[in-house]
Amino acid sequence: MRFRLIMIITAALVVCLATTASPRRKKPRPKKVVPSVEVWVVQRTDLRRTITVQGRAAAWREAKLACEVAGVIEKFYYDLGDRVDQNKTLVQLDPANYKRRLAEAKANLAKARATLTHAALNHRRLAKLLRSRVTARSQLDESRAAYLRAQADVGLAKVAVEQAEYNLDKTKVVAPFPGVVLQRYREQGEMLPAGTILIHLADYRLIKIEIGLTEDQVVQFRPGQKVVVTFSVFKDRTFPGEIDVVGAAADADTGVFPIRIKVNNPDRKILPGMIAHATMDGRIIKDIVLVPAEAVIEQFGVAFVYIVNDRKAKQIPVKLGPAYGEKRRILRGLKPGDKLVVVGQSQLRPDLPVKIVKVHR
Repeated sequence: MRFRLIMIITAALVVCLATTASPRRKKPRPKKVVPSVEVWVVQRTDLRRTITVQGRAAAWREAKLACEVAGVIEKFYYDLGDRVDQNKTLVQLDPANYKRRLAEAKANLAKARATLTHAALNHRRLAKLLRSRVTARSQLDESRAAYLRAQADVGLAKVAVEQAEYNLDKTKVVAPFPGVVLQRYREQGEMLPAGTILIHLADYRLIKIEIGLTEDQVVQFRPGQKVVVTFSVFKDRTFPGEIDVVGAAADADTGVFPIRIKVNNPDRKILPGMIAHATMDGRIIKDIVLVPAEAVIEQFGVAFVYIVNDRKAKQIPVKLGPAYGEKRRILRGLKPGDKLVVVGQSQLRPDLPVKIVKVHR
């Protein structure tokens, strides 16, 4: 019995010693994950400011033509959409009354000339008689006055003829420039007072586009500068143009300065009223730092970026300038050669080790 107890105790001690002597297994430590980032190499560059402004196309010249004399419309020579050459007759009013008035005026002129001839002969005859002391001085004075009145009547008769000729000529409404008939307002046979609008004519072989620029934009442009014009209806085509007029004063209501652009339109594809987009190259801003806008982080009114230095992320406060499309100007904080984090910056903190997987330049 005693021997058995000794054996049990001995076995227990052996188990304890074996358990104590066996090494403990250590739990594996988690591997540190190094964030992967993409960087942009900072450099100084020149920026040409490009401005795109929307406007509406209009005919270079257009006019609503009216009759200058009263009358009945005898004939329209052109209809909507017709092309017209310069000095072609668009509308003819009935000229009959004006021809009669011209004939009457010419007859009155002939009568006045006859009266003048008679007055001149009478005045010369009385002048001879006065030298012979056959007539009185008063008669000669009366004859001279009659002669002068006859001269004046001839002058008035000439003016009446000229006016009658002018009125007859104005029974024709002619095109002051080549163009296209946009609208016809009256019909043949209508009796019209003078000043009635008959035809809307437009010349759009040349197109004008009027836009407005702010004061900081308008100082960058001058007449003659080239412009690229596009229209949404012509998706694969651009139209060259140039600045024709730069307004000298801002519009009182909008505060913008008017700019007029001219565009050649020989095939008349561009129609008045179409929406245009004019793109113009402004001034060049030299030696500035531009970075992708997504690289900038703004929190609580403070802007900063991350750069990579010695394989670690460094948080750099920056002073921001204007945005230019997808780029942002940096006024202070970055220098050429800095490796700016542009992808992966949301997972960074200062001095965190990082791995650069791509470099943009």
